[in-house]
Amino acid sequence: MKTVKIGDKEIKIRRAKVKEVKNLIKDTATKITEVADFFFNRQMTDEELINSLMEAIMENIEFFEDYVLQFTVDFTQDNFDDLEFLDAILLIKEIVAYNGIKGKFVKNFFHNLNQVMTTQAQPQEKFIKEVPKV
Repeated sequence: MKTVKIGDKEIKIRRAKVKEVKNLIKDTATKITEVADFFFNRQMTDEELINSLMEAIMENIEFFEDYVLQFTVDFTQDNFDDLEFLDAILLIKEIVAYNGIKGKFVKNFFHNLNQVMTTQAQPQEKFIKEVPKV
């Protein structure tokens, strides 16, 4: 367990247990796909991005709320609601880092995900049409 100071509050965070990881991976994969789709598959201007970003955050805030409440100790929904938005983001970052996921991993993941999505979008004729005979 680790105690982090967010604003004037000290919050105890914990690491994920093996039994929690399965659902966490499934839920996170769904959210990551939504986020990646938002950034990589939409052609939009900077103004459209700013307008859409708040909507995307609000649509996904409940996911992050559940995540924070699951990995904190003696921290309630009311405590979360009372946090300033940037402090909530910082708390999420602390929980993620404490569970072993570093920024470089996330950047690499999104880079690789973008490459996979780009490859999937390419026409099928670029793939092997016939299995070579050996």
